[in-house]
Order: sequence, then C-alpha cells, then structure tokens
Amino acid sequence: MKKILIILSVVSSLSAFAQDQNKDIETTKSEKFSQRSGTLLQKDFIDLGNIAGTEVKLLKIKDLNNNESNSSVRFEKEGSGTYSDTYISAIDKDEVDGLIISIKNLIDNVLKTTPTTYTEVTYSSRGGFCLGSYFEERKSKWTSFLKVEKHSNKSMGILSESDLQNLLILLEQAKTKM
Repeated sequence: MKKILIILSVVSSLSAFAQDQNKDIETTKSEKFSQRSGTLLQKDFIDLGNIAGTEVKLLKIKDLNNNESNSSVRFEKEGSGTYSDTYISAIDKDEVDGLIISIKNLIDNVLKTTPTTYTEVTYSSRGGFCLGSYFEERKSKWTSFLKVEKHSNKSMGILSESDLQNLLILLEQAKTKM
C-alpha cells in the first residue's frame, strides 16, 4: 500500500511539473489558424535555409473555403541525444520584425560589449522560440544560441556571428514572401 501511495505521489508531482514548464508558452496565431475544424486547409512549407542544424521554413496556410490565409516562419530541429525528437516552433508574421530588430541589435551593439559579470540577452516569441547570447567573463566571449523550444536544451543550436547574419537574411526573405 505504501508503495502505491509513493508511486502515485511521484507521478502526480511529475505531471504537475510538466504542466508548469509549458504554462508560459502561448499558442501562436498560426497554430490557432491551422487547428480550425470544419474547413479545408492547405499548408505550404517553403524551405528558406538551414542555420546551425535548424531548418528555417515559411509556412503558408490557406482556408480554401473562405480564402483567408496566415503565414509564419517555422523552425525545425532534430534533438540531440539518444532518442531523436523533432522540435518545431513558429514565429507569427507580426513577430518577425521584432526578431529582425533583436538580431540587428545583438550584432551591432550587444556582441561588441565586454560585461564584467555573466550576462544573458534573450528574445522570446509567444510560441516558445528563443534566441540570444550569453557572456562568460572567465572566457571573455559572447556565445549566441537559438532554442526551438524554450524549455528544452536538446532543441538548442550555437550560432556564430555569420549564422546570425544568415538568419537575418532568411528572415528578410521570409518577410517579403509572407
């Protein structure tokens, strides 16, 4: 009987922890649009490129019954580790400008500084995509990264400054096609 109670308490605490991890991630407008029921949806996945092992795509969704449409930039990354998971996140059309501005700010300003303490600078989308840099004072250098899913280190890729520049180019291309 004691074993059953212990097992139940462990399982319930783990499920509560898993729910806490995702409560700060909203559903993107693109996800909401793609989950419509009672209609015929067409989804086009347009390859834009690959940055640090992360595929970048433009996702265009069209409701064929009423001609409404939605688009987003989609990031896909194969997880590292024993089991291969695919991590997927999207940035809505209205978030692309904010990400572009953030990357430019990282390149033009943040990465040129030399903080005296450990420092993190991050951009987060409503769907859980995260991009940023951290400075380690003992290494005296910035390390830039992207995470397709905010709460999973397996979805993370390390970015060089040229990766940041290339991501900027891909986002500008996506913006013109949205």
